[in-house]
Order: sequence, then C-alpha cells, then structure tokens
Amino acid sequence: MLWESRESHNDDLTQLEFHPTSPDRLLSGATDGLVNVFDISIPDEDDALVQVVNHSSIHKAGFLADDAIFALSHDENLAIHPVNSKDEEYIEPNPIQFGDLRPRLSCDYAIDILRLTEGAFLVHGTHSHDQRINLTPLSPSPTWSLGESGGFIIPGGHGEEIVRTIYADEKTDQVYTGGEDGMLRVFRNPAPETSPKSPKSTKPAAKSATQQRYRPY
Repeated sequence: MLWESRESHNDDLTQLEFHPTSPDRLLSGATDGLVNVFDISIPDEDDALVQVVNHSSIHKAGFLADDAIFALSHDENLAIHPVNSKDEEYIEPNPIQFGDLRPRLSCDYAIDILRLTEGAFLVHGTHSHDQRINLTPLSPSPTWSLGESGGFIIPGGHGEEIVRTIYADEKTDQVYTGGEDGMLRVFRNPAPETSPKSPKSTKPAAKSATQQRYRPY
C-alpha cells in the first residue's frame, strides 16, 4: 500500500505510530503542535483525517491504549486524549492535562512513555542534580494518573547529558538509552523506586572489544 499526507502538518514531523490493534490507523505528531490520526485505508487525505489533537510542539506522541492518545511536548507538558469514537453521537470527554511535568516530578525533562506488559511508565530524567532516570507508572484506573509508587530508578543516567530515547527489552530485563553525549548505554535490572538497595549493576553492561562500538540505526 502507498499512502501519503502532504498538508496535515506544516512543520517538522517528530512521531509516527500505528494503532496497536487497528493497523489502518496511523498517528503523526509534529513541531506544529498537532497530533493527527489517519485512516490510511482512505486514499483522500482530507477524508482520511479522523482526529486532530492540538497540543504544543510534539516531542513524543502515541497510542497509550486502544482508546487513549498521549501527547508530550518539547516544553515537558503532557496530555492524554481519548481516541475518537466512530459513533456520530459520541461526546468526547475532556483530555487529562498534566501540565508541566518538571515541578510535579522534580525532574529536568521528560523522555517518553514506555508501554510494557506490566503497564505504562512515564520516563523522565534529571541531569543538573542527583543524576538519574526515573520510570513513574501511569495508571489507567479510574482515570489516567501518575502513580505514587511502583516505579523504577536508573541511577547515573547519562550524567550531565540529556537522555533522548529509551527502549526496554522485557525478555532480557535490560534498558537501552541514547543521549546527547552520542552514547548508547545498556542498564540491567533497574532498581524499584521503593527499594533501599541498588540494582545489581547501574553501569553499562560489560562488552567485549568487538562490542564496544554501537552501530547507529
């Protein structure tokens, strides 16, 4: 299938993601502040646009669940919006606005939302003091909210540099991060936030000489 959109954004595209269970739904986010959802089974771009979320310059966006979209801006503001219903009489509820996450979480910046088997985690970092990466749970019941406990800590992070991306491999219990220092790092067994003990290893996993250099992708 070949499908294209030419006019739905007027600035740099920062995010593309397909719906987890409806492969014909494509989400896009851009620095123009818009998050759009398209039905790519419809050739005409105007007709294919099924939802528009107006937020702020988009850093990350995606489907938090089958019925929820998150929008995370470059100025660390987070909002969760319901996915539009096909029912013409459906009244869309108001989005959940978390506002600026920095004073709320005592962090310097937000990285992303990880969607794992055990739930969703808002990932945020601190580099100016107490350098670390935090994974704070996002609970959907009764409405989406930030959890007070059950999170994880990755001490050290990328030091004074900002972490820009994160990936969790649940099979190996490893977390991969990329930062503005140009490094990819691997962490094993992130420490539970409520645990007084440190994880088994808070340093990048040991590698052989042939593994020291990462291939970009």
